Amino acid sequence: MKKMKDEKDIMLEHFFKEAAEVQISDHGFTEQVINALPEGRRVENKAIRKLRKWATTWNIIFIIATIALFFLMKGWNIAYDLLATLIATAHTFDYTYLLFWLMILPLAVVVGTVYLFRTSYRLF
Repeated sequence: MKKMKDEKDIMLEHFFKEAAEVQISDHGFTEQVINALPEGRRVENKAIRKLRKWATTWNIIFIIATIALFFLMKGWNIAYDLLATLIATAHTFDYTYLLFWLMILPLAVVVGTVYLFRTSYRLF
């Protein structure tokens, strides 16, 4: 049975190989169609445009809210206190874990960002 299947596969490969070599003259029609297509444009329907508009609007709202909260809560003081605490207690750190997290966290952020961008572009 295996030998018969192999012969069928060989016959099919031979047939498609010959078919791929055949050139059909269309008097430049294919090139005209390709040249008439707009470059780099995707067809978007109303629903996708609406989703994109809402996503952009929410992004802008949350960015403005984050900046406003940073200033309302005096975020620079919080950042200064955190940095001062880290510097004051630096001698108690186990640097093995610190180096581990300094390598893993940026990698996780990059992988997560790439994943989110890829999935969001697939949706739109």
